[in-house]
Order: sequence, then C-alpha cells, then structure tokens
Amino acid sequence: MDLGLLHSFVGKRFKQPLVLIQSDDWGLNRNGTAAALQALAGRYPEALKTPMQRYDVLESEEDVGLLRQVLEGKGFGERHGGGWAIENGVLGREGNQVGGFMIGKGKPEDTAAVMTCNAVMANVDFEKTLHVGKFVQEGVVETYRRIYGEGLGGYEGLKAGQEAGVFDMQFHGGVHLQYRRWMEAVAQGDLYVNEGLRQGVMGVSPEKKEASGKRGNFMAALDWHPEEAGYTELLERLLQAYWEFEGVWGKRAKSFIAPAYIWDEAMESMLAVAGIDVIQGLPFQLFSDGKGGFKRKYRRMAYSQVTAVGGNGNLHGMSGVDLAKPKVFYTLRNCYFEPGENYNRDYVGECLKRAKTLISWGVPVVINTHRFNYMGGVSEDHRAHGLKELNRLIKGIRKHWPQAKFVGTEYFSKS
Repeated sequence: MDLGLLHSFVGKRFKQPLVLIQSDDWGLNRNGTAAALQALAGRYPEALKTPMQRYDVLESEEDVGLLRQVLEGKGFGERHGGGWAIENGVLGREGNQVGGFMIGKGKPEDTAAVMTCNAVMANVDFEKTLHVGKFVQEGVVETYRRIYGEGLGGYEGLKAGQEAGVFDMQFHGGVHLQYRRWMEAVAQGDLYVNEGLRQGVMGVSPEKKEASGKRGNFMAALDWHPEEAGYTELLERLLQAYWEFEGVWGKRAKSFIAPAYIWDEAMESMLAVAGIDVIQGLPFQLFSDGKGGFKRKYRRMAYSQVTAVGGNGNLHGMSGVDLAKPKVFYTLRNCYFEPGENYNRDYVGECLKRAKTLISWGVPVVINTHRFNYMGGVSEDHRAHGLKELNRLIKGIRKHWPQAKFVGTEYFSKS
C-alpha cells in the first residue's frame, strides 16, 4: 500500500462519502502573458522544463467560465472541425462560439461539484523590480487589471462562482516566490532568471541549478529557515496577505495551503491563531533544515493541536487576537490529478481506483490538481484536454458513488 493511502487510513472517518477538489495557484502570475512566455521559450526553451512552466498563465474570464460549466455538470464534449461541441452545456447564448468552444443546450446536475481554488494575494511587480533592483510586489487585483484591463480577467468569474457555491476560495499565501533567492540569482547574472525578469516571467528554472537549491525553481515561497536573514519580514508579509484576503474575496479564509507544500510550525501557529483552522497538504509537511535541504513531519487527516510558537503576538495585526493554542484539521491529498502533465496517462482511472478504497474506509477523497491544467491562454487544446478529463472524473465519481458529496475545504472549518 502506498504512503498516501496509508496515512489516509489512520485519519478521521466519515459516514457520508466526501470528495474535495483542491486546486492551487489561482491569481498567480507565474508566466506573464502568453506572448511573453512564448518569447522566452523560443529563446531559452531549457528554462521552461515542465508543462506547468509552459502552459500556466493568469486565468482569463473564458478559462473560469468553461471550468465552471464542467463543475456545474453542464458537460464538455469532443472536438468537431474547427470548434468544440459542449456536451449538454450552456455558456452564454446558445449557438454562439466562444474561444473555439461551441455553445450547446444542457441540463446541469442538481448539485454542482465544488473546487477549492487556493489563491495567492500578491505577484512580482516586474517593472518596478527591474527598475529599482530590489524585489517589489503588487496586489493580486492589480495583476488582473494590468494583464486583462478593467475586465479583470477571471477575477470576477471566480467571485461569482464563489457566491454560487461552485468555487471555494482559500488562502495560498502572499507571493508564490522565494524572492530572496530569486533576487540573488538576478544579482549573480543568471541568464534565464534575468531574461524572465525582463519578459515578466518568474516561473523559470535557473541556468545554474545551485541558484535555487534542491527545488530546481524559486516557487517555494516559504522555504525559509528561522535563522536566515529576512525571516521575520517573511512572516509579516504572510500575515499581511492573510488579512488582505477578505478584502479581495469577500470572506475570511479558513484554510491554507503552503506554496510547494513547504512551511514551518511558526507560520502554521501564526495563521492558526489568526483564523486558519484547516490546513491542506500532502501526507507529510516539509520545512527547511537550514542546510539547503528539508525535514519532514508526517500528518494524518484529523484534528490536531497546533504547536505553540512564541512571539506571534508581536506581528502586524495580531494584537488582541486570542493566542490560545488552537486546533486545525489537516486534509491530506490522496488522489493525484494533473492531466496537463501527461496526455497519455490515465489520471481518471487512477483516481477512481483510489476513490474506491478511500470511500470504503470512510475517508474523504482529496484530489490534488493545479490551475495550469485548465488554462487556455497558451493553447486551447491544452485547456480542452484538462476540462475533458475533469469532466470524466466527476462523472465517474457520480456514476460509481451517487451518494458522494462534493464539498469545499471550508466544510471542515470549526466556524
């Protein structure tokens, strides 16, 4: 038996079959515009090694709208000629074609599937960072506005989907970047990182592997040892991002997933006393060992007392907050669903097989997926593949376990 299933087995059981779809990176400006990404890929293809690096761009209104159609059970169809026939789906007015997708008729499921969309609250301000020579960030709404104009891309669609109960917006941190190491690579003249900065693309692999440590990129924003310079500033930025979440998404976040699954006990304690009571992650938590590597702490899907870490009351916004040792619920991701990584792999079959075991144990099925699978800014075919596979997965779950309930991560919150 694999580790993911083993750690699920020892966790909390539920009578009702529960299914969570947890998706990371919403609001993240990893790669700027499709044109900037393609320009960088054309010049330095080795800087963009993974499908996530090659296809992930900030979500558009169309990306979010098509994803919502699938979650609401209105379906997704096969390609026919120059367009896409939506199977039992409605997007806008019937008969219209939107971004290569043909609009059709349809009857939605009575209850939509829910996707937890974990959102970052800040991105790199590339122009100012390049101009002043030090890291400068911008708020996520400003990023939507800069790339998509006053229409704000997918932002309004995510908010509307949240109001409709289709999207459960939750907290993915501030900026999704280990900015100290990234700026060090810039200062050291790393070819790929500097070209990425000029093009507005931060999700590159460095020319020199040692620049980013063992990760191979700079996306692990909280990979920071307490004895490293700037650690307290990092905590301040993380907490400030948490307070800003409510203003952006209209509710206080109750759940947190760390970028690249790396965070430490001080960060968890700080966020828990501020209001986070559900932690998303893998069967193990990674945190920096101060030597360029990681330590790991194994978790189980259950409520657990947070380790108290002193000093949090002195951080911004924490005065007057109850610093009593809180409990959080750990949701462990136990189904891997990244159809954009390998078009030939049967992710749907793998997830359904795991779901059979998990549901028989009374353990929630927690699906791990990322935004890039459903983005069409670089390739509509890439988006179509991800949506089609997601549609297959949801239909498969409903067929085999009609009693299963799709829930957002906030379902496990105490409040």
